Amino acid sequence: MRIVLFACALAFTAAHAGVAASPVKATPSARAAIEMATAAWNKAIVANDRPALERMMTEDFVLTSGDMTQWVPRGAWLDNLGKMRIASYQARVTDVRVYGQIAIAEVRGSWDMTMGSERRTTAFHLADTWVLRDGRWQVMRRYMIR
Repeated sequence: MRIVLFACALAFTAAHAGVAASPVKATPSARAAIEMATAAWNKAIVANDRPALERMMTEDFVLTSGDMTQWVPRGAWLDNLGKMRIASYQARVTDVRVYGQIAIAEVRGSWDMTMGSERRTTAFHLADTWVLRDGRWQVMRRYMIR
């Protein structure tokens, strides 16, 4: 299942970005760069730091559900995050694949948050697609695996 999701994420992203590349295991430096970018991303999520998140996202960022039935564009994702109170948020990169200037990071974690009157404590499994632009990594897509 994980390989299929990575393949789908890569095919969609590569087609979108006009990139054709073969997957390679991330070098230690590429993995470290993605882990650092993910750490900054996580910190901005917890702090609800919209300007930092906007800098880390491509203009065409989209969150999609694992079955591809839900698409949340960048503006709506940021607005939704702004309505949340996050009590705890933990995420770790479990795998990184690099495809030229595109990287896919598999992320596992959990969070405890409240939005309106609804409280959620959930474990999650994501695939974040990062693109290297102007010397910095930005999140292009976030796929909810579960």
